[in-house]
Amino acid sequence: MLKPNEIEKVSMALDEPMRNLENQIMADIVRRIKINGEITRSADWQINRLHELGMSKRDIKKYIADNLNFDKAEINHLYKDVIRKGYSHDENLYKYKGKPQIPFEKNEELQQLLTAVSVQTVRELKNISKSLGFAVKQPDGKLAFKEIGDYYQKTLDNAIMGIATGAFDYNTVIKKTIAEMTNSGLRTVDYATGWSNRVDVAARRAIVTGLSQLTAKVNEQNAKELGTEYFEVTWHSGARPSHQVWQGKVYSKSQLVSVCGLGTVTGLCGSNCYHDYYPFIPGISEPTYTDEQLARMNADENKKVEYGGKEYTKYEALQRQRKLETTMRAQRQQIKLLEDAGADEDDIINARCRYHGTSQDYTAFSKAMDLPQQRARVTADGLGNIGVGKTKIDLTTKDYNDIIHMKGKMSDRDVRKWYIAHNNMIPDMIDTSLPIENQARQACELRNKHRFQARELMKDQEKRKQLDADDPITSFEDIIADKIKRKGFSYDEAVADVLKTATKTRKSVNKKFGLED
Repeated sequence: MLKPNEIEKVSMALDEPMRNLENQIMADIVRRIKINGEITRSADWQINRLHELGMSKRDIKKYIADNLNFDKAEINHLYKDVIRKGYSHDENLYKYKGKPQIPFEKNEELQQLLTAVSVQTVRELKNISKSLGFAVKQPDGKLAFKEIGDYYQKTLDNAIMGIATGAFDYNTVIKKTIAEMTNSGLRTVDYATGWSNRVDVAARRAIVTGLSQLTAKVNEQNAKELGTEYFEVTWHSGARPSHQVWQGKVYSKSQLVSVCGLGTVTGLCGSNCYHDYYPFIPGISEPTYTDEQLARMNADENKKVEYGGKEYTKYEALQRQRKLETTMRAQRQQIKLLEDAGADEDDIINARCRYHGTSQDYTAFSKAMDLPQQRARVTADGLGNIGVGKTKIDLTTKDYNDIIHMKGKMSDRDVRKWYIAHNNMIPDMIDTSLPIENQARQACELRNKHRFQARELMKDQEKRKQLDADDPITSFEDIIADKIKRKGFSYDEAVADVLKTATKTRKSVNKKFGLED
C-alpha cells in the first residue's frame, strides 16, 4: 500500500529539472531582448536577427539536454524505491495463508514490467521535450499554443522592432514579455488533441501513469496468489468529491472499474489521484475503517470553513492552496526576470510587494483552514530568497489605478498620506476657464473620489465600514445646503467656500498620524 504523500513525492520527482528548464528559457528570452534593446534602427535588427535566432536554437537544445536527459536506469530506480515499499504491504497475508511471497528482486514478471514502464516513461519525457512552447493570447482573447522556436522569433521581433521604431519603450516591452511567459509557464502540447500543459504537470502525469501500471501489477499479482478478488481502497483527506464517495471501502476487482473508475483518467489511480488499493481477504482481513468511521470522516471533510467572506470544504481549501502556490511561483519568476532585465526599480518593488501579499494570504489561509503550508512546492524553483529586497515605495503620489493591487492592504497612516497628497493636487486638476460653480463641483467630485479611493485602500475594512456610517461621502448639493444652514452663507458664498477648502483636511486626524505639527 502506498501512502498519498509517497505517491505525491514520486510524482513531483522531476519538478526541479522541469522548472530549471522553464527558468533558463525565460531568462534567455529576456537576456536577448536586453542585449538587443539598444538597437535604434529596424534595419540593424534585421541584420542581427538570423544570428540571434540561430543562437537561441542552439541554446534551447542545450537547456533541454542539461535538464531532461533522463535515462532508463534513473527512472527505474525512482519507481523501484516506491514500489518495493508497497510490495511488502501484503507480507502478513501471505504468512496467514501459509504461502511464500516471491522476494521483490526475484519477481521476474514484475522486474520485466518495471523495465518496460521505465522505458515508456523515458519515451514520454522525450516527447515532452520535443513539443515545448508557451500559451499566447490571441486577438479574440483565446489562448493558443506557440512552439518554442516560433515563440522566440515572434517575441524578439515584436520586442526589438517595437523599441527600435519608438512604438514602445524598453521597460514596457520587458514587462509585457515577462507577464506573458510567467502567466503561461513553459508548456508541452499534445498535437493530436491540441491540449497543452505546463511541463512539470506533464512530467508528473508521465510518472504517475507508470506508477499506476506498476501498482496495479503488484496488487493483482498478489491478489491472484492469495486467492482473492477483493481489494481495499485507501482513504485520504482532501479527496476530490467524485473520489470521496468510494474511498476507504472494499470492492471486487470488477467494482474497482465500475464504481471507482480504475483505468480511466478521472478515476482510481488516474490523473492527480493519490489513492492506492491492495488485496483484501474476507473473513481474514480487517477493514481499516468501519462505515460509521468513513461517514464521520467524510462529513468532517465537507464541513465549510469561512475565510475572506467565502466558505471552503477541505478539498476546496486544498485547491485554493495549490492555486496560491502556482501564483507565488509565477511571481517569483517575474521578480527574477525583471531583475535580470534591469527593469525599473518601481516595477521590481511592485513585483516583490505582490509576492509578499500573496505569501501573507497563503499563510493566513492555510492557518484558517488548518492546512500545513507546503513552501517546498513554491521554492523548488531554485531561485532562493528572491523576494528579499526593497519592498516599500512611496505610494503617496501614485495614481489609484497604478496601485489598485494595494486595495485593502495599506496602513491607516499611508492611506492618510495618500489622501492628503491627492487633495493637494485638486487645484491643478480643475478647469479654471469654467464658471466658479462648475469649478466647485469639479473640486467636490475630485475630493469625494479621493475619499472613496482612500477608503478602498484601507487594510482595516471594518474601520472603513464605520467611517462610511459615521462620515459618509456627501454630494455637492448637500455640502452647499449644510454651509448655508450651519455658517449662514449665501449660495454664492457657499460655492466659493467649497472651492477654497477643497484641499483642506482635518488637522486632528493628521496629527494623530504624525503628519502635522
